[in-house]
Amino acid sequence: MTRDRASIDSGRGLFALWGGWGLGILAWALHLGLSYGVVGWYCREPRNIAAGEISLGLHAITLLCALLALTGIALARRNLRVARQASHRERSRFMAWSGLISGCFFLVVILVQGWPNLWLEPC
Repeated sequence: MTRDRASIDSGRGLFALWGGWGLGILAWALHLGLSYGVVGWYCREPRNIAAGEISLGLHAITLLCALLALTGIALARRNLRVARQASHRERSRFMAWSGLISGCFFLVVILVQGWPNLWLEPC
């Protein structure tokens, strides 16, 4: 087993492979859950918090989750580059490609879900 193959197929490399594959999904689920939770909490009963402050919080959630998805995309790109350099198992290349594609998809979904917060009130 070469050093390159060991770097992606075991230990930290395997953790990076799974991270690149799953961070986009995790970021989307986090964005969806937090956004719905904050809006539901705010709209159930009157609060002493301005709607602008809640909107700012929703923008922050969108930004942080988009950055998490971008981290997954960067990790997947790195994994793909390493998997292409040496002869790796098909699983490593598949996980790198699917992490890159799904990370881009979930980044777009996060941005589209955050888009209405620019114009609409939370309730």
